[in-house]
Amino acid sequence: MEEILVSGVASKRSVIGAIQNLDEPFNPHLHFQSTQMGTKREKSLELMQPIFQELSRGFEKVCLAEALGGCRGKIIRAHTLQKAAFQAHARDGHVYEIDPFKAGAEGHWPTRVGINNATTFTGFCENHDASLFRPIEVTPFDSQPQQFFMHHYRAVSLAYYTRAYKSKILEKAYTENSKRDDVGSLKRFEEGIRLNELDTKEIHQHKLFYEKELLAQNWMAVEGHAWTGTKVPDFFATDFFGPRKDLQGKIIQDCKRSHALQWMSLTVTASDDRALVLLCANRGSPLLSSCINSLRRIPRDRRTMAIVGYIIGQLENFIMLPDWWDSLDDRTKRQFANAYDSRYFPRQLPHVCEWGLSEVR
Repeated sequence: MEEILVSGVASKRSVIGAIQNLDEPFNPHLHFQSTQMGTKREKSLELMQPIFQELSRGFEKVCLAEALGGCRGKIIRAHTLQKAAFQAHARDGHVYEIDPFKAGAEGHWPTRVGINNATTFTGFCENHDASLFRPIEVTPFDSQPQQFFMHHYRAVSLAYYTRAYKSKILEKAYTENSKRDDVGSLKRFEEGIRLNELDTKEIHQHKLFYEKELLAQNWMAVEGHAWTGTKVPDFFATDFFGPRKDLQGKIIQDCKRSHALQWMSLTVTASDDRALVLLCANRGSPLLSSCINSLRRIPRDRRTMAIVGYIIGQLENFIMLPDWWDSLDDRTKRQFANAYDSRYFPRQLPHVCEWGLSEVR
């Protein structure tokens, strides 16, 4: 365990990074300290400029299901969540998202995005996007094993695309900045690239496994659990990730060392205009079991905010409905934006979402 001190002028990013790595629970009898120090520069180094340049060019277009055979048509902007589930609740054809690549002086802030671009990535051809995900696009959710499988597979595909293709801009930014004499240490870029490479390798193995089971139509390879609500959710989200904590904030795996993690997917969407929350992983996953049991222990009137806090603290691929976000006062909006920037769960947030979630048995 260690205590982290901040002294002098430190960037917001360095302080958040230090907080994220604090050991838990707090130990008052610490023998080691590390200090975050810095000095204010007269002029910004604009280290992120190469990233912005790459973003303007757009991300690569690939079909992640090419190994399954049957690629046809062009690569499209494939939705990671069913557009039909949220488009009726958009405003003027727009919803809100937080773009992880766009941060202002006050951190990240939700921006409007058109429903045709919301939660999309250029990761499937026309044929695979239409055929693979038909069971979850055109059929109401009724807890069929194939539906759990395909929601999970789509989250895995997105996670792989994000690390294998989107995150290449980190490498390009590192290459460009390393040519300069005035930037000093690039350890932040180096560490980000190293961790991304580890994640990419791990997720690729998961992707290969699920594609093998998909070809065999072994839907039971994925274990899924569902909760439904009484109204449309204010958040729509999906991702495949290796969580450090369960839904009650208990540490369930060590994510600070370079070893293989346990992974799971979390999806929040709607079926018949009612919230649908899915937690999935490979069958028999102890990590999934821990998360499922933690959610079951949370009283019904607190489950929604537990899910919302988990999304804000863990996920990047999510949207928010305009009627909900615009109804919040400025202080509450700032609390949510700060929670996203801190990437820390559990974090106390105002109880401003309630979907009436009950487990589907």
